[in-house]
Amino acid sequence: MAPAIGSAGVRYTSTPYEGVELIERELVAELGFDYYVGRDSILFGRYQHIAFDNTPPASDSNADVLRLGVRVRY
Repeated sequence: MAPAIGSAGVRYTSTPYEGVELIERELVAELGFDYYVGRDSILFGRYQHIAFDNTPPASDSNADVLRLGVRVRY
């Protein structure tokens, strides 16, 4: 069986601005995997969900990012 590595993470950022009633908040949840096909090739995948929250009304947003690929060393 080829070795595989999984990863997971959560990151939260809050940015208040001085002199302005503005606070930006970002929450990022991540999942990933690396599957070693051989010594010189790796299949990988990454998924991120990003939730951006801002104090002004109707300025929130969400994004889902999926990355799939192959790394080859030669």
